[in-house]
Amino acid sequence: MKNTNVYSTANPVTEYQQSKRLWLIPNYSLGIALRGPTIENLVKDRTYTNVILIAGLTVLMLIVTLYGYRNIKKEVELAQIKSDFVSNVSHELRTPLALISMFAETLVMGRVKSEEKQVEYYSIIQQETERLSKIVNKILSFSKIEAGSGSIIS
Repeated sequence: MKNTNVYSTANPVTEYQQSKRLWLIPNYSLGIALRGPTIENLVKDRTYTNVILIAGLTVLMLIVTLYGYRNIKKEVELAQIKSDFVSNVSHELRTPLALISMFAETLVMGRVKSEEKQVEYYSIIQQETERLSKIVNKILSFSKIEAGSGSIIS
């Protein structure tokens, strides 16, 4: 009577996952046979799958972080370039304006007595006005090019 199934819920099983002798009936034992994979196999499969998913997500996060860092770095550089541009333009505009203001104030107050000096001061005011106009036209041209219109003012 050894190895004979008394009762089985499935087809006759020859291999049991766990088996225990019954203490009330000494010649019989109770065995459990699982259908499909064992719990240990399921845990191994899930662990392998989870490790792969975690590694993939980690790589994805690194890629996204590097992409974000690169974009932020470009934005900071662009902001710095714009700041430098505004600083340089304001300096370039202030210089001719200061000269025009100074010479015009000197002429208005009547501090220049000789006709020669007045002509020289008027000439300087004219030159600085032309210089200022060129700077403004270059800025406007740059602005139009950046906006995409493409026409350049000389």
